[in-house]
Amino acid sequence: MNTNKKILTGVLLGAIVVLLTLTFFIGGGNVTNKIKQTNLSSQPNNVLATPILTKIPTPKPGETIMVTIHGFVPEALRIKKSTSINFANFSDTAIDIESADHPTHKLYPQLNIGTIEANDTTNPVLYDKSGTYKYHNHLKPEQTGTIIVE
Repeated sequence: MNTNKKILTGVLLGAIVVLLTLTFFIGGGNVTNKIKQTNLSSQPNNVLATPILTKIPTPKPGETIMVTIHGFVPEALRIKKSTSINFANFSDTAIDIESADHPTHKLYPQLNIGTIEANDTTNPVLYDKSGTYKYHNHLKPEQTGTIIVE
């Protein structure tokens, strides 16, 4: 690199450092203080928390199986006889809960619950017989779950 290019490169780098330093000091210098000074609750029309809080379904009494965009939580649930189960749809789309086996849905008819809209819950279903009950989201058959009644 010749001498003129070295000088030009040095001048440009120096100018960048000076501009960054001035920006830092003129802007108040401390980014942490700027963050601490921002109070979201005092901001008008705070729309950050409200929509999230209104989308959470309220589960009904009994055990709850949550449905998310990733599937059922828990994927397997162990309960005692005479326990009721409901499903709470925390995903952003409707789901369709049906019993195994796919696609006939004949093994566990009490699990043929049907469509649950986004952000909604089902009525509780009582399980009073011991056994293993398998189900899936018919709209996404790879999402499966199991209820084990003891």
